Amino acid sequence: MPPPRLRLTAIQVVVALLIGTLGVLVPRPHVVEQAAMATETRHLSARQAVPTTTTAPAPTSTPPATDEPAPTTTSTPTASTAPTTPPSTDPVPTTAPPAPEPAPGRVTVTEDTRRFRLFGVTLDRAPSAPVRVRTAVDGGDWGPWQNLEFDIERALPAVPGAPVPREPDEEKPGTHSEPVWVDEADRYELDLPADAEAGAEVHLVYETTKHIVVANTEPAGADPGRPSIQPRSAWGARAPKETPTIASSLKLAIVHHTAGTNAYSAADVPALLRGIQAFHMDANGWNDIAYNFAVDRFGRIWEARAGGVTQAVVGAHSRGFNTGSTGVVVLGNFQTASPTSAAVSAVARVLSWKLALHDADPRAAVGFRAGEGSPRYPPGTVVRLNRIVGHRDVGLTACPGVNLYAHLGTIRARAKAAYPSMAASGVALVGNFAGSGADDVFLRQPGVRGDQLLAGSTTSFRNVAAYSVQGTRYRPAVGDFDGNGVDDIFWYGPGSVPDSIWLSRGDGRFVHVAQSVQGTYAPVVGDVDGDGDDDILWYAAGRAPDSLWLAQGGGRFGHRATANVLAALRPVAGDFDGDGDDDIFWHGPGKVGDSLWVASGGGFTHHAARQVLGSYRPAAGDFDGDGDDDIMWYAPGSPPESVWLADRLSFQSAAVPSVRGLYAYVRAGDFDGDGRDELLWYASPGSDAIWWHASPSRLFGRSLATVPALR
Repeated sequence: MPPPRLRLTAIQVVVALLIGTLGVLVPRPHVVEQAAMATETRHLSARQAVPTTTTAPAPTSTPPATDEPAPTTTSTPTASTAPTTPPSTDPVPTTAPPAPEPAPGRVTVTEDTRRFRLFGVTLDRAPSAPVRVRTAVDGGDWGPWQNLEFDIERALPAVPGAPVPREPDEEKPGTHSEPVWVDEADRYELDLPADAEAGAEVHLVYETTKHIVVANTEPAGADPGRPSIQPRSAWGARAPKETPTIASSLKLAIVHHTAGTNAYSAADVPALLRGIQAFHMDANGWNDIAYNFAVDRFGRIWEARAGGVTQAVVGAHSRGFNTGSTGVVVLGNFQTASPTSAAVSAVARVLSWKLALHDADPRAAVGFRAGEGSPRYPPGTVVRLNRIVGHRDVGLTACPGVNLYAHLGTIRARAKAAYPSMAASGVALVGNFAGSGADDVFLRQPGVRGDQLLAGSTTSFRNVAAYSVQGTRYRPAVGDFDGNGVDDIFWYGPGSVPDSIWLSRGDGRFVHVAQSVQGTYAPVVGDVDGDGDDDILWYAAGRAPDSLWLAQGGGRFGHRATANVLAALRPVAGDFDGDGDDDIFWHGPGKVGDSLWVASGGGFTHHAARQVLGSYRPAAGDFDGDGDDDIMWYAPGSPPESVWLADRLSFQSAAVPSVRGLYAYVRAGDFDGDGRDELLWYASPGSDAIWWHASPSRLFGRSLATVPALR
């Protein structure tokens, strides 16, 4: 047996090896130093005192500066070090010339400071005359005067009796200027009306560093319509103070400018964004940078406020119009210069995509209700606006500058042209939602008109109720998930889109139940276990695991493992053997193999099926009224179509009329309540139609346009 000391040494070696191995196998977060910005606030009425610092982080590489400039020290040269020849030029004075006398009714404040990069001012109230600033660095000449831009605020009485949207209260008291990027300065001169000096605050944003924890993360899935957007990590954004507020919908896009320099370089942009964020959080008191997106003069798009790329995050860019809008700011001053074509194109790209993502059709105007704090419209007023507006359209400001504002027509035109190809398609959901014995149609119509429930009849649809589905990019599934005899809607959103179930009460009303589905799937609905309520097979083409959810009532489900389907198939569920539970026919487009899964005891057994030659969009329904489900094989643009009539897992092909036109899909439903399913052809957009049965013995002999048109 080895001696104790040797045993201890061996154990230490093994532990060290294990730690080293785990360090390789399990990536650990690490701390890095990153550039950041902090803000100093100076009160003009006490500017000789030590300034207050409004942010926690302090520079780690340099000692803190004091309010007074460091004294300039000189030493008398000794005989051994004195120059042997006189200087060839006259010496430069070590003090700057005195500032000119201020104009009557105005005050000029000059101060030497620590080195800063961004400058701004807070006043007690809106200034009565222009406020301007100029800066210098390292004893050099003064730069040009720059006027500070203020977003004028005023309290307007709300419309009596009107609802007033509330917005998160992020504001510190006072009227805040837009920050001015100065690149580098250690001296400023502020010229302002004399009546604005009392209570005025100067905000200096300077470079510092911060320590952050970096962990390995997986990249998000690609969206083919999404433009390239630089993430917050690319400019070193701070975390927001609190979790961002998300609006229920997004209706409007508001364009801004920073009113600062136009002469920044590509390398300056991250620091510029950090400076704006620091000013907004520290001086203005906001939760984060005000805007959802930023665009630079080189045509690059940047993620600004946290969470605002795909969600309707409430910003702080347009008081009274923040909730339900997205704000994009172009870096520069477009009162004095014109935006680059690259910047204009970038604004059009990001807003075309963002509006389409949220079903906000830029081809139509929108009624937007002004919220709390609106300085332009009494809160509660419904204002008719273009989908893309300038800040001046909803606030008392020159923003986004006359030259950028002139380009909004071009930006709108590009967004309108792009919308049809980028917007989510409409969806016609077929099911018995109203409890009438016949099937109805729930229309989800992103960006076109309100969602609505239409009840079926022998000749036309009638409107039962209107709805507003909050969210976008859903893959909804219809089924009786609680077993009460009427159909419900599972609003499944791939990825991070929130999920929920609308449980139907059978009278056109629904009860909402939250759900959470992790992953990206094509849901397949059917009563797999034959207990009277519908279950869901979550099908993910490829190696991602599939899962079977068996309904347990009340919007609850139990999970059951199922075989994994690797191929990219088009499944269709139906009771093809008439035994009371639903089977799944897996159609492989083209030469991909087809198969039939037969339901039994809450699971599936495989059953061979004959090959389907071609590429179809199948729909299942009981077209002949014999108690089992048949399959309609629709091949867009490639007639003839056919129906397979089922008879205990065997199928017989039956001819049907040729389909004229192209449709998004076909849905089966018993719209007249006679026990046989009709076919709804949904174009989205286009001319919709229903195939009705001509007689008890003849399939689909009448084709009639839907009344009213569905889209």
